[in-house]
Amino acid sequence: MSTFRDRTSFWRRTFDEARRLGDWYRVDKYYTRKTAAQIASDIRRAHRNERRTIRTAGIDHDEIWEARWNEVSNGASGDCEVWIRRVR
Repeated sequence: MSTFRDRTSFWRRTFDEARRLGDWYRVDKYYTRKTAAQIASDIRRAHRNERRTIRTAGIDHDEIWEARWNEVSNGASGDCEVWIRRVR
C-alpha cells in the first residue's frame, strides 16, 4: 500500500516527470562526484535488483532506466548532475 510520503517523494516525482517527458531528464539537484556516480549506478541496476533504495523507490518493477552523470560547468567546483531516461 502506497503512503502519502511515497507518492510525494523527491525521487518518485523525478521519475514521474522523466516518464512524462519521455527523453533524457536532468535530476534537479547537484551532487558530489561520488554520490552522482552511485545514484546513476543504482538507477541503471534497479531492474536487476529486487532491493529498493530510497532513490529507486519510484521505479516500477518492469521498468528499465538509463542514467549518466557528469560534472557541471556552471556550478561550484566538484558539482555533478545526474540525467535519467526510461528505456522500457
